[in-house]
Order: sequence, then structure tokens, then C-alpha cells
Amino acid sequence: MVQNKRKIKPFYLLNKLFIGPSHKGFVYADKMTNLIMRNGHKAKASKILLSALTSMHLKGAGSYTCKFDMLQAAVTNVMPFVEVRKVKVRGTTHMVPSHISEARQSALALRWLVQAARDMRKTSSMNYAECLAVVLTDALKSQGAARHKRDTLHKMAEANRSSAFYRWW
Repeated sequence: MVQNKRKIKPFYLLNKLFIGPSHKGFVYADKMTNLIMRNGHKAKASKILLSALTSMHLKGAGSYTCKFDMLQAAVTNVMPFVEVRKVKVRGTTHMVPSHISEARQSALALRWLVQAARDMRKTSSMNYAECLAVVLTDALKSQGAARHKRDTLHKMAEANRSSAFYRWW
């Protein structure tokens, strides 16, 4: 019989040290580590994230005292507030804008940041940690591919706001 293994969160202890509403950066770091991870190599994923955050911090991206505050600010800049869902009414499909919960906002933002770094890695000669640092720096400045994705989603929701009355949830 296989026992359930305890999930290892590398930044969990840091999160317990800084309990408070302003330190969500540690939670975002754990989630981003899980998104970066491939084939179960969690230690390698956390090293990649820490090296990206360290290089961001050394380059002086903003006036942040903690690396995880920079991560929190970058994720907050990329978070979408509305999304578009498909609703079928009388045989036609309408795109209906709707609000997103905070958990889904952060999940989408983290997913977009990791995907932007992976796409950059395919086209450049930098390693993945450097690409992740560039993407996070762009997100901190409200630029880059992840922010563009957010803006596109918001424009789509704005264009389809006439279908908002089809929403029932």
C-alpha cells in the first residue's frame, strides 16, 4: 500500500516566518516552482526560480528590499480582472465577460509568466533562469508578453460587454 507523501514546499518555512497579508510572494514562489518543475525535479525548479529572482534583485529592478516582494509585484501587474467565457444561448455562442476569483487571477498570471519564459527560451541563446528574470522584469515594468496577454483579454472582455446580460452565475 502506497502512503501519501507530504508535499514539499521549499518556501513554506519563509512564508511561516513572515505571516501577513503583504507577503504573498512566498506563496507565489511555491506555485511558480511547481509550474516550472518538469519530470519531478523540484529542487532544480526552485534553483532556477531563486537564480532568476537573485539576478533580478542584483540588477536593481525597482526599489524592493526582498526578492519575493518583486515577484509579488510582477504577478500583481500581470493579473487579469475579467475573463471571457463561452455561453450558448438559442443555438448561438456568445462570449460573456465575467469576473475572476483571486486564486484564478494569480494562477493565470503565474502560468502566463512561465509560458512567456519558455517561449523566450526557444528563440534566444539565454538559459531558462535568465529568460525568467527578463520576463519577470518586464512584468514588473508592466510590459512584455504576459502583460500583453492580459491586455488582450481585457480588450476582448470590453468588446463583448454587450453580451454581459447573458451571464447567470
